[in-house]
Amino acid sequence: MTAHLISVYLCDDKLYVQPSLPTRRGMQALDHVSKVVEGWHGLSVALLQAKQFALNEAKKKPSARRYSDGNLLVQTAGYGTYTEFSQHSVVCLLYRLPENVLVGRMVWNPKIESLYGTERQDELPSDTPLEKLADIAKAVIEGKEGW
Repeated sequence: MTAHLISVYLCDDKLYVQPSLPTRRGMQALDHVSKVVEGWHGLSVALLQAKQFALNEAKKKPSARRYSDGNLLVQTAGYGTYTEFSQHSVVCLLYRLPENVLVGRMVWNPKIESLYGTERQDELPSDTPLEKLADIAKAVIEGKEGW
């Protein structure tokens, strides 16, 4: 599997999913955001769409990939800036790597005025089904199961 990141955002009780690919500058968001229409029930479909988009873009030369300009997620959620959007968001990060899937959580920190990663990080098998990842993302975002 090609390494990629799928970020699941909960903002104002709405879910958004955006894939990213590794670059020389770290993970860079791609020009694709899914607004999950069916809430938690539609999350596994949105994860599949994000995965497919990331893997298709990964086949291209880096200069031909469709990276986000940084505004697509914010605009899709109806905010003016990333900071405004972030203040209302909780994020589950699903780093899908050839050897495993790393799961993390980000929340707003008013002291630094940014999203920051919490200490917990879980490692799952690389073949973890998307349906299971959707359940895990829900628990991470809702702060359940020790998150």
